[in-house]
Amino acid sequence: MKIEIGSQVRLITTQQIGVIVDIIERRGQYLYKVLVDGTIKTMQAKFFEFFINEESLIYKEIDEARYGNLRDYEVFQTWTRLKKPYEGNLYSYLNSKTVFNPFQFKPLLKFLQGQSMERLFIADEVGVGKTIESGIIITEMLARKKIRWQKPVIVICPNILGPKWQKEMRDRFNLTFQLHNKDTFKLLLKNIQTNQLQPHQMFHIVSMQMLRSEEMLLLLEELNSQQQEAIWSLAIIDEAHHMRNSGTNSNRLGHLISTLSEMLIMLSATPLNLKDEDLFQLMHILNPYLYPDIQSFSALIEPVKILNRFIQDLLLNDVSQFSYMQLQMLEIDKKMNGLFMKHEQMQQLLHKLSGNIPFQPKEVAQFERILKLFNPLEASFTRTLKKEALEQVVVRDVVKVPIYFSKEENEIYDEIIEFATQQYQLKGGHPSAIGFVTNLPRRMATSCLPAMKEYLTKGFLTEIMNFDEPLEDLEDDSMFHYDILPQQLQIRSQEICEKINALTTDTKYDQLLITINHLFEVLENKQIIIFSFFTKTIAYLKKRLEADGFSVGVITGETPLVENRDHLGRYEIIENFKQKKFNILLASDVGGEGLDFQFCQSMLNYDLPYNPMKIEQRIGRIDRFGQQAEKVFIANMYLANTVDERIYELLYERVNLIHESIGMFEPIIGKEIEGLQQDLIKGSLTESQQQEKMKTLLLAVEKAKLEKEQFDLQRNDLYGDDSFNSIISGITKQNDFLTPRDAAKITAFYLEMNNIEFEWLDDERLKFTISPIILEQLTTFLRKPGNEGHQEEMALILKSKKLVFQFNGSKYNELLEVFIPITGFWIRFVLAELENRSALYRVFRFAVSSKEIGMGSGNYCMPIFNIEVSGVQELNHIGMVPVCEKTGIAVDVDYLEFSKQLSNVEEIDNFGLYFFTHDEAIAEGQFAIEEFMGNYLEEIQFEQTILIETRIQAIELGCKTRVNRLKQMINDYLVSGREDERYLRMLNGQIENEKNRANEKIVSLKGSQQIAYTTQLIGLIDLVVKGE
Repeated sequence: MKIEIGSQVRLITTQQIGVIVDIIERRGQYLYKVLVDGTIKTMQAKFFEFFINEESLIYKEIDEARYGNLRDYEVFQTWTRLKKPYEGNLYSYLNSKTVFNPFQFKPLLKFLQGQSMERLFIADEVGVGKTIESGIIITEMLARKKIRWQKPVIVICPNILGPKWQKEMRDRFNLTFQLHNKDTFKLLLKNIQTNQLQPHQMFHIVSMQMLRSEEMLLLLEELNSQQQEAIWSLAIIDEAHHMRNSGTNSNRLGHLISTLSEMLIMLSATPLNLKDEDLFQLMHILNPYLYPDIQSFSALIEPVKILNRFIQDLLLNDVSQFSYMQLQMLEIDKKMNGLFMKHEQMQQLLHKLSGNIPFQPKEVAQFERILKLFNPLEASFTRTLKKEALEQVVVRDVVKVPIYFSKEENEIYDEIIEFATQQYQLKGGHPSAIGFVTNLPRRMATSCLPAMKEYLTKGFLTEIMNFDEPLEDLEDDSMFHYDILPQQLQIRSQEICEKINALTTDTKYDQLLITINHLFEVLENKQIIIFSFFTKTIAYLKKRLEADGFSVGVITGETPLVENRDHLGRYEIIENFKQKKFNILLASDVGGEGLDFQFCQSMLNYDLPYNPMKIEQRIGRIDRFGQQAEKVFIANMYLANTVDERIYELLYERVNLIHESIGMFEPIIGKEIEGLQQDLIKGSLTESQQQEKMKTLLLAVEKAKLEKEQFDLQRNDLYGDDSFNSIISGITKQNDFLTPRDAAKITAFYLEMNNIEFEWLDDERLKFTISPIILEQLTTFLRKPGNEGHQEEMALILKSKKLVFQFNGSKYNELLEVFIPITGFWIRFVLAELENRSALYRVFRFAVSSKEIGMGSGNYCMPIFNIEVSGVQELNHIGMVPVCEKTGIAVDVDYLEFSKQLSNVEEIDNFGLYFFTHDEAIAEGQFAIEEFMGNYLEEIQFEQTILIETRIQAIELGCKTRVNRLKQMINDYLVSGREDERYLRMLNGQIENEKNRANEKIVSLKGSQQIAYTTQLIGLIDLVVKGE
């Protein structure tokens, strides 16, 4: 269809308004010249849409008496709130394929606070769901149009977690992330530098190990020296604790990613100590402006504690505490060097406290908002404990399985240790190290004697003597390399192998069968994960278990991360396990890090990990958010009457590694535990020395636990988490979020408009057959700009005819339904169709009960306004002003909150005709909203002033710190004697860019100091309120 010259249009990508001034035609195709902001731009019709003057449509509908009913109003409200982000709404609510947990919205709510500067450290305990929380934030920022393809999203994570992130984002959030290698990431950086990014290049995952290489760091530093603006809309750093050590490449990478990102999320479950520099280093990376140096960070802690206790007392509104609260305010001011009481509002608060008169609820809310502005930590850091987030804490039932070798097996075990000793001595090894060096062969023999045959013939010791990487960092033994045995040991090796072949029983395997059968008797879900460090053990178990009738899957270091032509990938195997295609999964420690098995209820350690602290990693795979069972079973096998039994008694039982989740304290006490284990293996300690070391270790454990408890208790003092948690707990009671029901209703409205029959399965599900015409319209719509990345959501819709739409992601059944997110592509298509076909009403007339609406009976004309507030943050509000028909005066209510009163009301019969004077009511509404907004802005202007002042101060100090750090790098480089002019030029370029960025931020903030707003009439309701 040819569009006429003079038509007003809106550009899809920028939302700018323009006018068509000329048309170029060739071979039946049209190009349009559009005048936008004084510039003529030539484009195809798919890059713009018709601009509609909303106000003229409202008056036209009034003149034509074209009134919609309550249902039409609900459709209008959904359409309005999806067109642009409105305050008071969470667009990510029930908008992903995840089991709903209100605590997973806590990070989002903190992230949305102005003082967060859209930078947040998420330190939730293992198993709460940090990946899901990150996906929720991405979904929300997409809906709010804060993420755009010109500045993509990047996830930086350990290499092993890349496919997990890719799968989680695809399966739960319909987001397609590209998993990069070095070459593809270099190409991405080149495209960024040359402005050649494409709309589909929006989401990226890259390995932390790859990025912290010197080659990649230099590339990023060069980019940082050239780019004045951030290149990422949002960066997410997983396992961020790896960046805590100043001077390391990981720390250097953290600072670069922070500088190059507009928004930043850092994730870590590792406990932090407030007195330690680790927390500062991470917060410094997160926001170097708010946390520029260790001195200012440390000075912030004490006043913030008093401040949050003061806020708690304010919320109690207890007059008897007002005198004490005055002293608190003076103490805060003293610790903040007079910056607290210099503000007029704080002086007003102190004066009101001295009057000993209780505050009005509105005053409490206002002062609480202002006081929180003095605590940047409150919005920068969040931590949720598993016991808070989960309705029930999963009980860990530990099953101890000692193995008693037969006489023949014990003899072979001893001969293997002797054999390893001989091999070591032949290589010239020192006798004092025999206990340590023979540890690996001992563990191999303990793991599985039948599997030892392959190791014995390969000379297992050669590898371990020359291996650079610590054993505890390895996932399994697949990285070992083996040499041919010396001639004099080959005969001895063959003799031991023959003895293994002569064994008539495998005691350990027999005990495994007994344990599996016992567990399967008590398990609700009869599946089990069996861990072993040794790949040959895993291969042996697979063969034996399958022979005994079990179905078995395997994940080791040899299993590819992603599926290839010859093998399933790790995540495909996990999915098969989840779908119960087999009931036993054999896994090395590849399965103990980052892979989630919350659908499984039991695990068995066929051999215990080399590093006892890794036991928590293994258990954390099943004891995490989403675990439906009340109890998980952890079985541990070890060889009785050996050093393994002693290690188990002292470390696993006395230290209580499993029940107390001690593994999470590895950064604090890991060295002590490793040291004691090494001493036990070497046999170098007497019994009394063992007990003394054990006593020291237990004290260290108790100290670590106490520090964690203190940290978690101090969360309320530092971050105000008590009051925040109460908000989170009540999130489901909110009635002003867009919900799956709203998406279902607007879809039903669209289907009716197209005469398509459908069936309501419940209020969040629809069943229907899609027509060829709609399919064609949908395909055309998806080709338009802005719809890149629709494949994950729309693939099944475009293929199928009979569909069940599930609009609530938390209830989605992937075998039977198509999940339709409320901010997704289907709903976008429906909204566009409703607009294009003028199917939306903007003027409504209906009746409701006074009991439901909370207003007296009568007739009301209610103009609806869009209110745009500009300042540090751009905010949109819906204002609704009920004007009484009888008096012509606006009712005194909170106009920004009143629209909530019409949520979930029922329309009642409206008898009689009512005549409204619309022009006068609209004018009265306009004046009322102007007066209301004047008072509203007066309240928030002070909050904004504090926010801007503290930000400018932080930016100036943060810039100074960053510049000094770069100057120190230049100095260190020159002192080293190196003279690479290109490198020095790059560092100097980063200094200039840092200064320019800081200056731009300050200029922008100063320009936002004065809050302004505009209003636009977008709808009108003739409302009849009837009494009982």
